Amino acid sequence: MDAQKTGAYLAMLRKVRGMTQQEAADRLGVSNKTVSKWESGGGFPDITVLPALAELYGVTADDILAGEKLKGAQTESDGPTEVQKYLERRDEFRFRLGAAMAMVCAMAAVWYRGDGTLCPLLMTASLLAVWVGWSNGGYRLAPRLRLLLPVGAALLYAAVWHFVSFNRLGNLLWKKQMYAEPYFELYQVLKERGRWSLWLVLLMMLYGILRLLLKRCGEKEPLLPRPYFGITLAGWCASAGLCVLRWCLEVPKWWAYLSLNSYYQGRRRMELLYAHMNLDEAALGILWVTGIVLALTWLWKNARRTLAKDGE
Repeated sequence: MDAQKTGAYLAMLRKVRGMTQQEAADRLGVSNKTVSKWESGGGFPDITVLPALAELYGVTADDILAGEKLKGAQTESDGPTEVQKYLERRDEFRFRLGAAMAMVCAMAAVWYRGDGTLCPLLMTASLLAVWVGWSNGGYRLAPRLRLLLPVGAALLYAAVWHFVSFNRLGNLLWKKQMYAEPYFELYQVLKERGRWSLWLVLLMMLYGILRLLLKRCGEKEPLLPRPYFGITLAGWCASAGLCVLRWCLEVPKWWAYLSLNSYYQGRRRMELLYAHMNLDEAALGILWVTGIVLALTWLWKNARRTLAKDGE
């Protein structure tokens, strides 16, 4: 056996299939340095990796050890082999694990959104989990983006709450008076309403960007199938409608609030300022109901699929 000949043969097989060393390493579960070592003639593939390497390149183990295609050897199979199915299952598990870790970090970032250090670290950890779990094979793009959609929504909420302060808007409205009562109190409520409104707009943009990416990659499968898209759209429309209702009801009361700039009218001022704060509970209720309905729909569809398979 000639290590140099085997290495050149492996490099040729990889290039014919349009793969990089990193992509081959990801599929085989080794490092790119190991693949580079094989192709440079620094050593032979380990006996435990050799079957998977042969299946990946569509040749036999004897071909690899000989450094050339042997006569009478079958190089292509009619369908996916057991090794290929194993590699695809491993890639799928790797991505699902990364998406789960990203979701945990994103929800933690939402919980600690007021922490100036912990929130950015958690957001970075969430993005790193997605990057580490994003393997190159075995899993279509649509299911990947479908899992990452709630992760992106949570990260958007944490980013809007943590990084958007609306200070320029307050200075534009009231200039030097922004940090004096009653303007500062009104600014705090305005900031909360603005964050919620901005998050809803960015959420719609996030879905549009992911849908466009899916279409550009040539996949005809929708980002969200019909039942899930309908539920999500209903939840978003309800939230957006509640947001518009808030602005319509509260803005006139805010102007009345500013006119009561008196210490003895403080109680009346607070009543006007927080007249519709109970709508916050309604907004959270919409999010919870939407999430629960989506989860129940997913469980119901998977239960029906399992029963159909058992019936066959």
